[in-house]
Amino acid sequence: MNKDRVKDVMTSLVVMVYPNDSIQQVAGRLIRNHISGAPVVKDGKVLGVISESDIVQALMGPANVDKGLATTHVLSLILRTIPTEHKHVRLVGDVMSTSVVTVGPEDSLFRAAQLLDRHGIKRLPVVDADGYLLGILSRGDLIRAMTRSDAEILTDVRETLAVLGDDVFEDLSITADDGVVVLGGTADRLSTRNIAIDLASRVVGVVEVADRLDFTVDDTSMKNLANLSADRQGRDPWAVGPLVTEG
Repeated sequence: MNKDRVKDVMTSLVVMVYPNDSIQQVAGRLIRNHISGAPVVKDGKVLGVISESDIVQALMGPANVDKGLATTHVLSLILRTIPTEHKHVRLVGDVMSTSVVTVGPEDSLFRAAQLLDRHGIKRLPVVDADGYLLGILSRGDLIRAMTRSDAEILTDVRETLAVLGDDVFEDLSITADDGVVVLGGTADRLSTRNIAIDLASRVVGVVEVADRLDFTVDDTSMKNLANLSADRQGRDPWAVGPLVTEG
C-alpha cells in the first residue's frame, strides 16, 4: 500500500506534557526521550507546543547562549544549577506556544512537508477533526517515508495502476531507476494513458514519470462530439435504458 498519508508514517506513541507540569519536569522529560519539543495536551486535545528553546528562555531569560552548544546541552546545564526546592516554579501553560500548526491523519505527506517548510518547524501534531491528539509527524518521519528504494516504488506503482484493470493495457512495462518511473506499452485509450501517468506520479518517492505509453483510441474527440450531441438533443448522450426520456 502507498504510504502517502500522514497516518501511514506518523509516530503514534507520543511524549506529551500538560499545562500544569513544571517546566523543570518537562525539561527532564525531553532530555530523557532525546526530543526537542512536545505537544501540550488537556483532556486529549492539543492546546499548544513547548520546545527546548521555550524552556531555556523561561529559565534564563533573553541572555545570549553559546552558539557552540546544542540546546539540549544548555538545557541540561541549566537544570543542574536549579535547586529542586526552587520556589519560582513556572508551568508549561505559562510558556508554551499556543500557535499550533497541526495536520490531519488523511492529509498527504506533500501537504505535511509544505507546512513544516512554511512554518520552519520540526514536527506536526496529528489531530482528528475534533482536535484530539493522534500522533506526531516529524521531519525524520517524512524523510524515511520519501527516501524509498526503487523496488518499493516499483511495487507501489504496479499496485496503483492495477486499479485500472488488466484489460486496459497491452504489454505494460514499468521500471524505476533513482525514483524515475518509465511506463511503456499501449493503453486502450488516451484518457487511460493520462490517468496512468497521473496515478504513477502521485506515488511517494516518484520524482519523475517518463511517458513511453502509446494508446489505441483518442477518446477526447469522442467526448467532445458526445457533448455537442447532448447540447443539441437536450439530454445526456451517455444515459441509456428505460429511465431516459426523449427531449
